[in-house]
Amino acid sequence: MHTFDWALEAEAVGTVEPRTFVRRLACPQLYTTPNDTWQQVWRKASGWLGKCGEYNPSVCPLDVWAQCDGGHSIESASPLERWPELARSLVVAPPISTGIVAVRTNAAGPLGYPGMTVVLETPSGGADGALMLVDLLGQQGISGLLANQAEGGRWGIVKLIYSPSWYAADEERNFGVDWARWVALPDDQNESKRLWCEHAALAVSKVMQELPPLCIDSLFFDEHAATDRLWLLSKPAVRHLCAVSHERLAAELARLSAEPLPLSDLQQHWNKIAPRKRMAEMLENGAFWDEVQRLSEVREGLDPNAREREGL
Repeated sequence: MHTFDWALEAEAVGTVEPRTFVRRLACPQLYTTPNDTWQQVWRKASGWLGKCGEYNPSVCPLDVWAQCDGGHSIESASPLERWPELARSLVVAPPISTGIVAVRTNAAGPLGYPGMTVVLETPSGGADGALMLVDLLGQQGISGLLANQAEGGRWGIVKLIYSPSWYAADEERNFGVDWARWVALPDDQNESKRLWCEHAALAVSKVMQELPPLCIDSLFFDEHAATDRLWLLSKPAVRHLCAVSHERLAAELARLSAEPLPLSDLQQHWNKIAPRKRMAEMLENGAFWDEVQRLSEVREGLDPNAREREGL
């Protein structure tokens, strides 16, 4: 599989420049030929792991999820007809930090996004099953999961939708991949999606071995027309998207996914969140409170070396 020198587990082939790099496949059994499209890989994954139980996936084909400044969020898996209502919520929401709008459909073609829906049921309700699944996937370093309930709590539903811009926004390394570098190369999105499909299928195959089989009612390998660039869209662009009717929403999302990613906006976003991420890292490893304690000792004169260090 030809890819880039910085791709996951890439190995150089030959010594003559420019060198070709080959990505070692994470799950070779999902391929029939080296030129398979991501849809072919995903259909093979469905044949391997897919399961269809009592849950009806056609009930809620629309997903709208957004995290906004100030802790505000929109989290909805809904019938497509609810789009106008959810669109109004997006228009009036505070600035969006991450988010996705996705319509489950097979009509987006190569521009579509792969996605996975796991439906769980337990004696104590679907929510417990969903929490178990989210925890197991989290242990594998997988984030960006969407979870909700249906039919009065009978079903717990966990979705994982290909969202490279979302991963890049938070500099997440789902499956160990540097998605910030993948999204910068829109011409290679088929390879990016194949990489995601391989690792998503492997992750859920491991989880299925740890959950009681009867807990998993259904496992769907979906395709979506989607955009995970909500946080990169200007206000006029968000308003334009939200003005689209629910009948035309899938086509508009496919059009958005075909546009080049605004890399300058992406860089501005990373520059903006860098101080916040440094603070979070300091809090996580205790360095922040060590520094607070040191400054407190300096002020109170308890540090014998403080005056010398501070030039006092």
